[in-house]
Amino acid sequence: MSSLTVTPKYIPHPTEPEIVQATKVLQAAFEGDPFNMLLTDGDPSLIYDQLYASVASTAVGGQLHVISVGPEASDIVGVACWFPPGTSLNSTPEQRAAGWDKFIAASPESLQKWWISYFVPTMTKLSNDTLGEGFALNAWQLHLFGVLPAYQGKGNGKALFKFAEKEAFKTNSTIIVETTTDVDVIIYTKLGLKIRDEITILNQDRKSRMVLMTKTPEGSRA
Repeated sequence: MSSLTVTPKYIPHPTEPEIVQATKVLQAAFEGDPFNMLLTDGDPSLIYDQLYASVASTAVGGQLHVISVGPEASDIVGVACWFPPGTSLNSTPEQRAAGWDKFIAASPESLQKWWISYFVPTMTKLSNDTLGEGFALNAWQLHLFGVLPAYQGKGNGKALFKFAEKEAFKTNSTIIVETTTDVDVIIYTKLGLKIRDEITILNQDRKSRMVLMTKTPEGSRA
């Protein structure tokens, strides 16, 4: 079945099994990604909870888009975590309670401080300095995006992205993506996004580039 190209869909009210499977897909898609180690200060046991927190926050306050090869939760093979205009990651108590609170409580104090005092403010500053304060809240923000390795290179990722792009452009909304790898920059460039800014993210002896990219509807001046 890995040769199949499947149709994306939006899950309005994801079930717990769907959230779990989406998290597993992202974990498999990001296997070996050094940015995961940066986000968890080198503790691989925290990676699942960190990804789950983002998927659960999306399920509560954003839009979870998936590609599936069947009707069951276990059939999900691709995931995109989107935050349309008026929504953002972990911006409500309900979103944070869905997974963030567990992840941050399980993290050592030094990592908690890094997230709260450094990483989140740094990412907010990148967006505000580059796009303007509050701009992101009026855009479609792609937070996480991944396809199982067996389904990569077959147009599934492109279809999943274009599914959201169509919705974003209906309201003349800009798409915002933040990514870290050269490969992803190439992929998003082919999808029509442009680099707007780039910074370095640090966590003790680990560091990563963070590239901010956007795509606007034709005729938009954003």
